[in-house]
Order: sequence, then C-alpha cells, then structure tokens
Amino acid sequence: MRRGLRPGVLAALVALAIAGAGEMWWRAAGEHRQLAALPGGPAARPNILLLVLDTVRAWDLSLYGWRRATTPRLSEWAAKGALFQRALAPAPWTTLSHAAMFTGRYPTDLPVSWRTPLNGEYPTLAEVLRDAGYATSGVAGNYLNLGRGTGLSAGFAHYEDYPFEAVAVLRATTIGGRILRVDRIKALVGRRRTIPGLVASEVNHRFLAWLDGRRPAESAHPWFAFLNYFDAHAPYLPPAPFDTLYMGRSDPPVDRFWQNVERAYGRPPVPAEELGEELDAYDGAITYLDQQVDSLLRALGARGVLDNTIVVVTADHGELFGEHGIVGHGNNLYLPVLHVPLLIVAPGRIPANTRVASLASLRDLPATLLRLAGVPNPGLPGHSMDAFWTPGAPQVSDTLLASVDYNWLIPHFPPAPVLRGPMRTVVLDSLQYIRNGDGLEELYHLGRDSWEVQNLIADPAYQLELARYRSALAELLKTARPPAPYR
Repeated sequence: MRRGLRPGVLAALVALAIAGAGEMWWRAAGEHRQLAALPGGPAARPNILLLVLDTVRAWDLSLYGWRRATTPRLSEWAAKGALFQRALAPAPWTTLSHAAMFTGRYPTDLPVSWRTPLNGEYPTLAEVLRDAGYATSGVAGNYLNLGRGTGLSAGFAHYEDYPFEAVAVLRATTIGGRILRVDRIKALVGRRRTIPGLVASEVNHRFLAWLDGRRPAESAHPWFAFLNYFDAHAPYLPPAPFDTLYMGRSDPPVDRFWQNVERAYGRPPVPAEELGEELDAYDGAITYLDQQVDSLLRALGARGVLDNTIVVVTADHGELFGEHGIVGHGNNLYLPVLHVPLLIVAPGRIPANTRVASLASLRDLPATLLRLAGVPNPGLPGHSMDAFWTPGAPQVSDTLLASVDYNWLIPHFPPAPVLRGPMRTVVLDSLQYIRNGDGLEELYHLGRDSWEVQNLIADPAYQLELARYRSALAELLKTARPPAPYR
C-alpha cells in the first residue's frame, strides 16, 4: 500500500503556498511604494553592482596565478579596473562576513553570531544608498545564511531569498526546518547540498527580471544591486559539464563531503584522492561562476548600462581542503579562508590595469563605494580605497581584524583539536597573528610562508613584532562584544 502525505501536512503545504503567493504580492506592492518615495539625486550618479562569490578563495583563481584556467573571463574584466592582490575577508563564514561588508564595522563590533542576526544597530550600505535615491535590489543564492531572517536585507526595497515554494517555506521555519532539513531522496543518491540555494543562472535571471521590470518613473533612479552566488559552496555540485571539467572522467563521484567532514573532525585522515576530487569539483564550480559573471556583465552591456556602473567582484570567505588538517570553513582563520578575490571596475573612475599590492579589507567596501559614487558618507566607518589609484593621495592600509566564534554546525566542538574556542586574528602587513580561545598563539610570515607551516611565536627574531601585534589586537578588541557562548 502506498503511503502519501497525511491530510494535515498536505493542508499545511497548500496553506503555505497560498500564503507565499500573498507574500509575493505584498512585497511587490511595498517595493513600488518605496521606489515611488525615493528622493531625487544627481542624475549622473553611477549604478553599483556588488557580486559576492560565496566560499571562493583567491588561491583557486587563475586571476591570482592558479595553475588551472578557472577564471579567464574575470581576468579580462579585471584588466578594465583595479585588482587587489591582498584582499582579506573579515570572517570565515557567510553571515558575519557580509554584515561587515555591508556596515563597514569590524566583525567583533557586530552582534552577529551563528544564531543571532544583524539587528539594525548600525546602518548598512543599502540603507545609505536608498536614502540617497538609489533603487536597491538583492538576490541571495545562499538564502539560508543571507535570508531576511539574518537582518542583511535591511535597506533593500527588493530582496529575493528563499523561493516561494511550499517545501522551501516550511524548511525556512524552525519546526519545518527540523522536519525537512535533509532531502532524503537526494541523500540516498549522494547528491545533496549542505545548505539549499539558488544556482548562478537563476540569480542572474532574477536580477535582470527586476531590472527590466521597473516602471518608467523607477528607472530614472540609479540602482544598487547585491548578488550572492552559492555554487562553489560545499558539497561542490556545479552543473554539467563543470562538475567533471577537471576530473578526467565523465561521471562525477558520489558526494563524499559530509563523510569527509566527519573524518576530519574525528581525526582519521581524509584520503588525498577524495580531497582531490572535491577540489576538482570546486574548481569546476569557480569556472562556472566565471562564465555566469561574464554573462551577466555582457547582458548589462547590451542594455547600455554597464558604462555607468561600478562593478565589484569579491567573495565572503574561502575554503580549506586539508590544509592544517582542516576541511571546510567557519572553523579557522588561516589564509585560505581569508584571502579572497577583489576587483573593482568603474569606467572613468578607476584607471584600467590598476594593481593594488597593499593590504585591503572588505570592511572598507562601503566607504569606497560611497566615495566612487559621489554619495556623502553619513558615518559608515572604514577607509576609502580610492587612495590606491589616486595620484598624490596618502595610502593607508587598513588593519585586518577577522574573527570566528563557536559554530554549532561543526561536529565535536569542543574538543576537536583544530577548534580552540573563539578565534581572533590581526594582519598589519606581512605577518598574521592568531589568538585562539584556549590561549594558543600563532604567528606566520605570509610573504615567506603562505602555507603557514612555521609558527614564529617563539622565534626571538619576531618578539618585537609579536608585541606590536598583541597590542594592535588588544586595541581593536576594546569595543568588542563578548564572544557567542557554547550551546
């Protein structure tokens, strides 16, 4: 006898579907009201497009010297503007890194944790641009970690996160998420995402549909759009043919991601062959993203708006594939999870073929974009990076402060030896200082040891530098909130 959905569950799904349709109508009406109320501003202000490649480390981009041609199209776009060679993320996980990017705040100053959203205490870039007359739109491929419940939709008149489908809506609720967290059919065949999300082509489609669907009066305003692409996030499932592009085989292996996570934190070694297959799929996802970003920018060019658009391409954090005995992210502050791509193309505002070797922090994006767009900054902190290409301007590198607290999603925390409680790191120039929650300190010379193999914490030659870094971290943490508790 076949078993179907219970009548109560079916009724709940139908009700959610109806509610979802109503919510879509209500949001659309609210968006048009907000756009109609936008203040006027200088007509010449540029559009701003912020593209965030979720979980993409700079190391795996041919743009940054990777042996595979993963990003040939991004290399062409980077030649039109500024490429930052040492851009570092403020956190090794999505929500906190985006919160710092949106507010210009250090991660330790923000209330965001794995279970606590951004609460509106600090203004965001989208809110400032909205108040300056910009139409604002966001599409979150990683809609679980960037959805409205995270607080990151503040300031966006139009924001798309989880799809309005009954199962997706139910999964997004607390109780429904517990019931439907695992898609059992996909789990059986081994092809499942750890976090649900939108593919890049759908993210592009939704944004272009919004852009083309604006009313004539709304089209008179410049726009700020934020797009998050989720395709390089674990378990690395890009569409064909990118799933096997670098594998030398036509059939993708069964997803082993969670199995390897459990191995890594249980301390048996993950076989190098399996890590290699995951890295192959990851690089395939990056190549797919390279194609999709190029497709979007060409579509904007065909619409005649690209020449008056500031384009930013970056990532919220990177990933580890066995370095330091770690896989994934959100569990460490080593270079592979913090070194991210960053390129800014702004015709007439940034000279072509600009290369920035100085340290750059993603928390400086709000100040930089407001300066480039000619929008007065009402007090968002950070340093504008336009000094790097402005002749005669003093070049001041920002201090990178990155942090990560207790991650309830990671198994065996504590006592897994790679997870030592709340972690904080400072990078001032060529050195990186890491202080772990258990008191263990690490110091690495990134210029000579980018793999961070040799801990210099006890080296007599670096004691003066160590004291300087300890002092810098202590100063930055004076305004820090207490770390999230273990739960």
